[in-house]
Amino acid sequence: MSINKCIYMLMLFFGLLLGQNLYAQNLWGTGYYQGQMACPYEPRTSRSAINNTDEEKEERKKIAELKSEAKLKLNQKKRAEDKVEYLRKKIERYFDSSVVEFLLDTHIEGAKKCDEYRTAHSRCNPQPVAAGSSTDQSAAVTPVMSDADKVFCDGLSDPPELLTKKWNTKDVGGKGGYCVGNSKSNAGSVSSSICSDTSLRPADAPKYRSANTSECSRSLSEYRKKRIELANAADKEERLTQEIEDRRYAISDIRERARIEREYSQRDTESDCEDCDDYDNGYSSRRPKRDWMSTAVNVVGGLGML
Repeated sequence: MSINKCIYMLMLFFGLLLGQNLYAQNLWGTGYYQGQMACPYEPRTSRSAINNTDEEKEERKKIAELKSEAKLKLNQKKRAEDKVEYLRKKIERYFDSSVVEFLLDTHIEGAKKCDEYRTAHSRCNPQPVAAGSSTDQSAAVTPVMSDADKVFCDGLSDPPELLTKKWNTKDVGGKGGYCVGNSKSNAGSVSSSICSDTSLRPADAPKYRSANTSECSRSLSEYRKKRIELANAADKEERLTQEIEDRRYAISDIRERARIEREYSQRDTESDCEDCDDYDNGYSSRRPKRDWMSTAVNVVGGLGML
């Protein structure tokens, strides 16, 4: 190769290099600087990519609605709790602590019916009878309860001592029969006449003499209503919370099924793909393919200049 041709080739090489640098400088800020910064490869979807299907979007929409409803029920429960606590303090003014605990915690909260107490059944309260064979006619014995009666009565509740003789029936003084919950609809109800029984007052009752029995009756009735409202709100909130969890699980199941279906689909269509294993995670691209026609033209052109 002659010296002139070598000089010509060197000039051609440096000219092309200089032209490329000037071109890159003119494209400053467009993504070209010391080479093109944009990805030159064709993007491909990763096997791990997840699309929000219509089914998943519907589940998420329903979860948002359930959360809003659960928040409303939580607020209702909180208001009912505050009202129940307020009414309890009012009722404590009228009754002995043992009576208060029984009325509010056992009878009303437990929504009990009158036949759920031992005092409602004579078989649970056998009365002493005179011993016929005894020489002392004043002697009396209490009948022995049968095993069946014991099993039956052991499953029932007992009112406190102050109410033992007047909860289900009237006592010798005509007071009592305060339990009136005889069906599922009125279970946990209490007769308003209990507020007039001074024998059930707390030890420090004198300082509450200004309180009237009608207020006591209203407080008992409202306490029962608020207890029912509180129980319903708590039950509804619990069911909503469970449904939210169920729908979250459903979303996980939807996404898992979509992943499995996509994986099997790609296995069927890409069994002969050389670079399919390179994009199992995240973004990936196809390998660049050489443009052999352009390469050939450049080589021929270069040789022609020699």
